Amino acid sequence: MAAIYHAQTVSTIPYYDTGRVSASANVLHWQGAYAGNLTNAQLVAIQQAFDGAWGTAWANIGTVNNHYLGAWVIDMANSTGGQVTNVGFVKVPGVPTALPLADNVAGLISLRGTLRYRGGHGRIYVPGIDSSFSNIDGSTLTQTGINLLDAMWVQTVAAMAGVSAANGGPFTPVIWHKKLKSNPNSLEPVAQHVPQAVLASQRRRLRKVSRHRTKTVTP
Repeated sequence: MAAIYHAQTVSTIPYYDTGRVSASANVLHWQGAYAGNLTNAQLVAIQQAFDGAWGTAWANIGTVNNHYLGAWVIDMANSTGGQVTNVGFVKVPGVPTALPLADNVAGLISLRGTLRYRGGHGRIYVPGIDSSFSNIDGSTLTQTGINLLDAMWVQTVAAMAGVSAANGGPFTPVIWHKKLKSNPNSLEPVAQHVPQAVLASQRRRLRKVSRHRTKTVTP
């Protein structure tokens, strides 16, 4: 499938080492206020803002046995937009010290807009969670775990909103409707986020990462 672009849009792709052969990843999209393409220095500034919030917040819910590997940041404005990778990032272990949850589950943050369409909402699957945040049923999070998922989103949105105009900001989270028939390749602001109590299954945990330039090298 041909790559799809959108002006003033960056994608952040955080990676995690959960002991699998390949790293797990999320894909999040943000709309900024810049014109043209972002420079490498601007992308690094965005990356630092994102990693400083998302990685730090993940460490509070991720087990010490797993690691946050840093994020790629890609300027999705057009085919010549730049990118920075997580090469050189010092991996961050989780803080809690219980055993990790089974590798076939993850935390889930639902992102909702105002549109109604098949599929319903955006989803962020958070891997590597410490088992101390799982209830005895093994399929739901404790209230503390839910609160930590909530903090991941809230703190990161605040950090991205704090990116200066000189670096393309402020950035706000969006749902990117690349295939929506009624409004293809459109952006919708995230109106609400919901940290889910029920853990997500392996079937939905890993997402394909779309690239518009360099082929991924697994961290």
